[in-house]
Amino acid sequence: MLLESLEFDTSNPYAYELLGELANLKQELEKAEYYYRKAFALNPDPKLRAKFEQLLREKEIEKTRAQYSDEHFIIRYKRTERFEGSKIREYLREAYRTISQDFGFYPANKISAVLYGRDEYRELTGSVPHWSGAMFDGKIRLPVYDSVVTEKDLGKLIHHELTHAFVLQLSQMKCPVWLNEGLAQYEENKVAPIPIHLLQDAVRRDALIDLDEMLVSDVLQWSSQSQVQLFYLQSFSLVEKMIEKYRMFQMKKILIKLGEGISLEQAFEDVSAQTLRDFISEWKDELKRHLS
Repeated sequence: MLLESLEFDTSNPYAYELLGELANLKQELEKAEYYYRKAFALNPDPKLRAKFEQLLREKEIEKTRAQYSDEHFIIRYKRTERFEGSKIREYLREAYRTISQDFGFYPANKISAVLYGRDEYRELTGSVPHWSGAMFDGKIRLPVYDSVVTEKDLGKLIHHELTHAFVLQLSQMKCPVWLNEGLAQYEENKVAPIPIHLLQDAVRRDALIDLDEMLVSDVLQWSSQSQVQLFYLQSFSLVEKMIEKYRMFQMKKILIKLGEGISLEQAFEDVSAQTLRDFISEWKDELKRHLS
């Protein structure tokens, strides 16, 4: 469809950019570079430049990579490593089974998972905060070489980042950050319980982050690590309460409505017959009762 549209209009930078995105997700980096170059020539946007520059850094790292194709994943790993002895594949498969069953959803395309050394990861994702243990930007990026990662921590990271892949597809990239992170932690929590001491302390001090701030904030730009941690814990606790009350199949409906362009507040009310603000007040009251 996109290629056909370019036959009629070769001056559409957004079509080229989207073709670049699709090629990048499939690990077709040469093709992605070609389309990004075409898009940037037509629209020299700084965000597109950042994508293009990251792609060039990734291409350099990819020279040392080999590939393993699984049923649901494209796994890229260091050519010098014995991949067959790695447990990454099993963790990915286990997480995929759990999350797909929870959502009742199976992504149409394979998901790329790329393994890095810590320095490679920093070089590629220079703008990512230091507290980020892994990331999902359309691909799962895991810094597992040259770092001390326990099996449990690795399982948590994979469940967390893979959840983002499911949310991205269900919501068509329109899920608010707090809901996205809350869902990722909900799945992560199945591997190992998430400590909530900081959240409990914030409730006692009446210092929870305001809903309006959570809805519009870009947590990646926050400088206070304690506030970032609180943001994540609030997101997790809210999502946990939502799923407890309305079940995961209703959460899936909300994500699909977000993908249709409906606001979160409207999507939540359509599915739950309750306003989001009323739900959050209910959640706060319950937290306070548990601590009293």
